[in-house]
Amino acid sequence: MRVLLLGLLATFFMAHDSHLQSNKKGEQFNISSELKLLSNGKKYMFSYRSNYLGYPTNWVKANETCAELNLHLATFHDETDLKAVWAETQTFLPLFGWWVSAKKDVDFLWHDGTKLKLDSPLWREEKVEKGHDCVYVSSFGKGKLNSNPCETNFFFICEQPDTVCRE
Repeated sequence: MRVLLLGLLATFFMAHDSHLQSNKKGEQFNISSELKLLSNGKKYMFSYRSNYLGYPTNWVKANETCAELNLHLATFHDETDLKAVWAETQTFLPLFGWWVSAKKDVDFLWHDGTKLKLDSPLWREEKVEKGHDCVYVSSFGKGKLNSNPCETNFFFICEQPDTVCRE
């Protein structure tokens, strides 16, 4: 009886652990083991490297997936953050695009409402094309931001919010 009770309590606490998440297949995993601390001091989850999220998808689904995990698509307010993330992508999958949180409404905005100006040094030199409303980072842009139609399937990068308790 004691073993059964301990087993039930362990199951209860594991199921309510704030770090346990479920992917779309219902598989549970520890979100902490999926996050990678980079040189800029922030933690990111790269969909390609994840055992549970390793698929390319459109921007809307990528954004929803990050939100379901209490994360957000990556945001870069300076070149330090962008360079740290881009360098990490080059270590395992250098020739693909990676969705980040900026999206065009009237202006390009990051998930937190901060404007991504078109003259920002984070952008690639080419002009943003009409209908290219979602932002990604790619090795073709040499670690700079590019835009593409939101329906394009890319891998994505989730970022742990600063307000989340870190281990």
